[in-house]
Amino acid sequence: MTATADQDAGWFACTMARHVQADGSTTWEIHRGDPVDEKDIPRLLEAIRLLEEDSEQRQLNLVLANFESFFAYWQALPREWQRAQQEAVNPALRLQTELATRLFNWLQSVRAYLDHTEGRIHRRYGNESQEFAAFKEATAKEVDGHFEYRFSWKLRNYGHIDF
Repeated sequence: MTATADQDAGWFACTMARHVQADGSTTWEIHRGDPVDEKDIPRLLEAIRLLEEDSEQRQLNLVLANFESFFAYWQALPREWQRAQQEAVNPALRLQTELATRLFNWLQSVRAYLDHTEGRIHRRYGNESQEFAAFKEATAKEVDGHFEYRFSWKLRNYGHIDF
């Protein structure tokens, strides 16, 4: 949505098309859409805010779901061991593989969340912004201040080599 310089034109719901050039640069094309009634603008802005928030929340929800999956399986290991002994040729390998898969999924979702969050903040506010500096400071503080964070950071990178 954009405001126009022409006061008579009002607000319009528009679409934007992104075009990536051969040299890697990006151009944007704005297609003027339908006029928006003044009384609908607050609802439209709220809908846009909710969509943006939902998009950002989705990545965090993936981290949380993978965390819950890993720890639920960890807690169910005694029961899973009983089942694997009845069903699997190599029950220990089945449990090890399932646990490693869930751990890897969780660690990779954390990595993706942090990478995407950093990229989103960088694109939205810029490399020299206060928001980007605050994000970098907060992540560095966690790495420097908590063994668990450093350990999981190294463990997630290890997953790329040999899990």
